[in-house]
Amino acid sequence: MQIKDFERLNTIKSSLFSAFCSEYPKSKLMIFWIAELLGKLRIDNDFKEDIASSLFEKANGLKGDGDFYSAILYFDLASKKHKQCSNHKEWLDSLIALAECFEFDGDSRSG
Repeated sequence: MQIKDFERLNTIKSSLFSAFCSEYPKSKLMIFWIAELLGKLRIDNDFKEDIASSLFEKANGLKGDGDFYSAILYFDLASKKHKQCSNHKEWLDSLIALAECFEFDGDSRSG
């Protein structure tokens, strides 16, 4: 990001992270989209581990609810964040959970 106004940039970062921490009952993917945006803007460095953990927890909830497609999205992004943080155990846990969701999703579609 090429903004030289660091005060405003910090305000934007704080606002986005605050939005990430909020609940959105009408949109189960809002947290995912905000996390993606933080990453694409490369302003997630201060929060990357918290974001990865939150994404993983949210994915587990979605998996438990049987929403495997959404869980796949969350586990995939969580695995990328864990890898960026060099959290190898959490990265592997995310990949295993991701594979399980693909399996469960396939089983649910095959009848």
